[in-house]
This record gives sequence, structure tokens and C-alpha cells, in this order.
Amino acid sequence: MNTKLVWRVAGLFYLCSLSTHLVAGPVADATYAGLSEARQALVSLLAAQDQQEQNRHLAAVKSATAKVDTQIRHNSAVLNEFSSVWQQFKETRDKEIIPLLQAGKRDDAKKLAGGVQADRMAKMLQLLSRVPK
Repeated sequence: MNTKLVWRVAGLFYLCSLSTHLVAGPVADATYAGLSEARQALVSLLAAQDQQEQNRHLAAVKSATAKVDTQIRHNSAVLNEFSSVWQQFKETRDKEIIPLLQAGKRDDAKKLAGGVQADRMAKMLQLLSRVPK
């Protein structure tokens, strides 16, 4: 992994640790919880070594994704802009990152997760910080 990518990933984790102080209100809190769970499950999936472990983390990704999708469905008015970025995030994860992992191309998957996905995660956290209480 190159140095620039390492710093981006480290910055994302720092941003995620700060974001608990930025997000307030039940809608933002519940959405943030599902988002964090989905991201952590994906990070664990990226590190998984065997098929059984990958399957467990993939199930966690799907479960957490359903939580975020439920929040969007019930709060579409305040999560409209967030929803747009979330859809892009899910599409890249489901159509590019996960297939790369399943094809054994872990480094390519990590580059994508630490690149455009990290940018999207930062954007989603920013949007959640602006959700009214």
C-alpha cells in the first residue's frame, strides 16, 4: 500500500472517531450507527483470510446496509443528499470492491476502498453532521 493511501485511510479513521461528536439527533445518530457498522464490516471483509470469515463479514455488511437503508426510507426528506452519496458508495462497494475481493484482488479492492470510497465516507459524515435534530 502506498504512503498516500495509508494517510488517506488513517485520516478517514480519525474523521470517523471525531464524527461521533459532530452527529446529533436521533435520525443522524441511527444513520451514523448503521454507516459505521457497514464501514467496519467492509474493513473486516478486506482483511478476512478465508471464505468462512469473508461470508460472516459480508453478512454483517448486508445487515448494516439494511439499517442505513431503513433510516433513509423513513427519513427521506432530511437524508436526501446523504442518500445520493450512500447509493454511490453501495454501488462501488457491491459492484467493484466485493467482486475484486472475491476474485482474490485484495490490493485493488483496498485501493478503491481507501480512495473514492474514503472521499464518499467523509462526505456522508459531513452531511450527517448537518441533519437537524
